[in-house]
Amino acid sequence: MQIEFTLKMQGGSEVKMADGTIYTFIPNANDEHVAEVKNAAHIERFLAVPGYRIARDEKASVKADASAKAQKAEADRLAAEAAAEAEAKRIADEKAAQEEADRLAAEQGQGEGNGEPAGDDADTDADNAADEAIEATQLAAMTPDALAALYETEMGRKPHHRAGPETLINQIIENRKAKGDNAPADTED
Repeated sequence: MQIEFTLKMQGGSEVKMADGTIYTFIPNANDEHVAEVKNAAHIERFLAVPGYRIARDEKASVKADASAKAQKAEADRLAAEAAAEAEAKRIADEKAAQEEADRLAAEQGQGEGNGEPAGDDADTDADNAADEAIEATQLAAMTPDALAALYETEMGRKPHHRAGPETLINQIIENRKAKGDNAPADTED
């Protein structure tokens, strides 16, 4: 497959890959700086870097395949971010509702019914909500493969093949809450 380097250097340019393979990008008849790349990992690496793209004269199907993979990866990333944001919003909404209930109870002189001021549990709930929001954000930042591996470690089984990042994040958080542990399973003592 021909890969184009869109930053044109006079006389072309060379790129050395980590495995030692050298690609020379030289101008073609259309003044596009291209190199023939056959290694699939190298193709994937070039296409992940801004400034490299599939040469325009390549078949449209090749472009569509690469574009579909990139779009799926971006969709997975956005879904994980959306899951983290939704979880953080849910937690913040629960916290606000609890604070309002505590405030109303305190105004009516009812307290919590256990002799403690109404705000003490709200502070603990707020801390827990903040911890869960941070945890959800950290999990959303993980790659899908890393998230699946963490799921398998914490749940003792592989995730369902159709489970998305949002589902895995929610199940990991719920599992940790059930165990009373908000720290990742792989932390050292």
